[in-house]
Amino acid sequence: MGTFGRLWLWLTLAVAAAFLLGGIAGWALPHGGDGGEAGPRLASPEELRQPVHWHADFRVVIRGEPYSFDDPRFISTEDRELSPNVHIHAPRTNVVHVHREQTTWGEFFESLGVGLTQACLRLPNSPELCSNERERLRFFVNGVEVDDIRFLPIADLQRLLVYYGPEDAAAVAARFSDWVGDEACIVSGLCQERIPPGGLENEPCAIGGMACN
Repeated sequence: MGTFGRLWLWLTLAVAAAFLLGGIAGWALPHGGDGGEAGPRLASPEELRQPVHWHADFRVVIRGEPYSFDDPRFISTEDRELSPNVHIHAPRTNVVHVHREQTTWGEFFESLGVGLTQACLRLPNSPELCSNERERLRFFVNGVEVDDIRFLPIADLQRLLVYYGPEDAAAVAARFSDWVGDEACIVSGLCQERIPPGGLENEPCAIGGMACN
């Protein structure tokens, strides 16, 4: 190849490189390059979970004795919210308030500092309770036993029983309604006939609205 041919080849390559670099720069600026506008942003998992305002009943029972969550360390207030997605309020501390769809029971119990696996339950300041030959940790949703609840989304008006003790499934299921209340519909305003004559207590997150007040 002669001198002229080599010069022409180098000139062609230089022009091609310039166009390539210019194209890259032109793409980068509107997509978040230095001095350009912010590019597309992926939604976070929290944003993908749509706002809701649901309520569900729950109860934890240990060897026939209901465990009380009527304790300041478990209760969310206007000044202290344990989780923006799911929490309980006084006076109905066995009613869960859900503010994001796909919120799970595992997420709820974790926010309270309650350790939970498929076989073990650890309540604050209490020894761990695990299934063994004599006693078993059981979960009942709407009266039906399930294997695990940690990844189960909380549904509106759902009722959950977490039970630890020696009784078999049939014996526990027979007492499901004795232990698990049915007050979620009151807080949701869906059973008007059960609302007290003077109205509901001054409870955050009660009846209407997507967020706590």
